[in-house]
Amino acid sequence: PKSGDNWYSDFVAQENRRRLNTTHKMCESFRKKKFPTMKILYAADVQRYLAASRQTALLIDFRSPAEREVSFIQGSLPVSEFMQDIQGYLLAFDVIIGYCAMGGRSGEACELLLDTAKEVGIDHVMLKQKLANFEGSIVAWAHTGCDLIDGVTNKPTRKVHAWCRETAQLFPVGMGYELFLTDENQSFRPFLDCESE
Repeated sequence: PKSGDNWYSDFVAQENRRRLNTTHKMCESFRKKKFPTMKILYAADVQRYLAASRQTALLIDFRSPAEREVSFIQGSLPVSEFMQDIQGYLLAFDVIIGYCAMGGRSGEACELLLDTAKEVGIDHVMLKQKLANFEGSIVAWAHTGCDLIDGVTNKPTRKVHAWCRETAQLFPVGMGYELFLTDENQSFRPFLDCESE
């Protein structure tokens, strides 16, 4: 089918709404069980923060190095770099936003960071005010149509590590994203190749 056909466009739009709604329902359910008091932000909120004229937001990538190697949201830091100077980042930014594939791992990591802040000498009150989790994370980001940055070339890309097969089913269709998974040998394969097994 031609992507310009009305029925095809309607189908793609409806399917993407279904996928995004499923993503948000799954995230909400997980959040209520695992980190119910964590402040959350949605894709539109994150975009607003990142578009601000001054540095107001810092994105922290809680995904694995293998996922980040495929791509990441522009301007984000790997968690390992953030952990080296948490207090400095707290002073430099108005909001610190954790993300992963859908927001589950990042939400749990943010909650753990809050729980242990006092023990490691981090200003707990400031951290609680500034820390938020990106609900839907990279899946929701893809639904906005935004590019990612290739982890090797540092150029815009539509490649993204889907984390797992279930998450891969939630990414938008018809928007040019190329999904990858990591196999047991830690090599990247396109998601469609994984599906044919």
